[in-house]
Amino acid sequence: MSAHCQSIRDEIETLEQSIELLDIQIQNTVDPIQKSALFRFRKQSLSLLQRKRGALKACEESGPPLPQVPADMSDFGSEVTQGVPGYELVAGKDTLARIFVGRRPPVVVMASELLDNADSDYSSKALGFDLNSLPIHSLPFNPARIDYAELEISGPSGTTVIPGDIGDGVFSNDTKSFSEDDNINFYIRGREISKPGRYRFTARLYRNGTLVGEKSLGQPQFHPTKDLRILVVVEIFPFPAEKWEILFQALEDLSRIFPIRSGLAPLDGDQEAGLRYRIEPIPIDFAWPDRTPVAQRLAEFNQEQSAAGRPDRAEHVLTIRTQQPGEMPLGGSAQSGPNGSIAGVTLNVDPPMDNSFGTLVSHEIAHNFLTVPHVGDEGVALNEPAAFDLVARKSVGNPRALMYRIYNLTPNGTAFLVPDSWRTIRERLLTRSSTGNDE
Repeated sequence: MSAHCQSIRDEIETLEQSIELLDIQIQNTVDPIQKSALFRFRKQSLSLLQRKRGALKACEESGPPLPQVPADMSDFGSEVTQGVPGYELVAGKDTLARIFVGRRPPVVVMASELLDNADSDYSSKALGFDLNSLPIHSLPFNPARIDYAELEISGPSGTTVIPGDIGDGVFSNDTKSFSEDDNINFYIRGREISKPGRYRFTARLYRNGTLVGEKSLGQPQFHPTKDLRILVVVEIFPFPAEKWEILFQALEDLSRIFPIRSGLAPLDGDQEAGLRYRIEPIPIDFAWPDRTPVAQRLAEFNQEQSAAGRPDRAEHVLTIRTQQPGEMPLGGSAQSGPNGSIAGVTLNVDPPMDNSFGTLVSHEIAHNFLTVPHVGDEGVALNEPAAFDLVARKSVGNPRALMYRIYNLTPNGTAFLVPDSWRTIRERLLTRSSTGNDE
């Protein structure tokens, strides 16, 4: 008799006893109204009893439920994230689902558990100390191992199954680790969760071709968003040809940081890409901070798009200037939100600050949405060990707040919006005229 079905058996036994009592009450009741009510209640109880017996049969035929993870593996929990815990998940954005696992810790056995009283007393007298108080450590468990993992995702975008990234499949850590090498990772592409709504995540673990664990990762809600569309222009200062790659890397970092759908594409290109851009290499001659020529160019560009029957418009314009000989390193400036549209940045070449240029671009574009300008000095470190870079697919050991006022101290790949700013930007994106998955 399978123990895992015992709760259903208990329910059946209770129902059977209840029906027996009802039969006695029916026999002893003379009031026709009461008797009619008792008959109806008995009929309902019999129907429920029949369903419970069917459930018991199915339970016994299915066998005991699988463990969440194998017995020799520690389960330290799970999460579904798009960078930092606390983010509202966005439909269409690359997502990480991971199970924090490890091996079972070593077993500690006291000597008193291994020796009977006679042996213990004799040994204590002979050795001159109490052997019962000595801990004897058994050999540690071998590292936990699985051969394959998969994640079933079911929701508004349909049902799909993706393989897990388990490295070599051997887990030797004894405690929860945020390293991607110590966990079971599922990298979910945005198109697999493209529609807003709630999705059910179920992970399955295999060893030697046999299913040895099944774990629910819950039913997280994915929210709608709209796309970020940018016109990129350079000022009259020459833009070094070798720095264009740095600009494209900065756009990729912007795509990671913002609550938008994944994907990078030119304007009028892939309409499902969350970040679309047009780069105009022809300089615009203006003296910062006079933004009038830039605003005029943005309006002209959208008029040209409309006249040509092209699908995209730009809601934001990003100007880029190059640091000139003799200039100190410079940063950027932007119109503050919630409805800003212009941002400008400097590409510093002496010393080169390519490692932080992506953070600077994201920082200034974020100003177009946020009314609170910067976090204070104490806000630079997020103190969030679970931060994850979904572009590089690696954990971030020292995550930093994107809107820290000294942005040049924040390397690309380590900057993240704090959850409140992430939510604010997503909400304000929804007010834009851009495309998205909000419909």
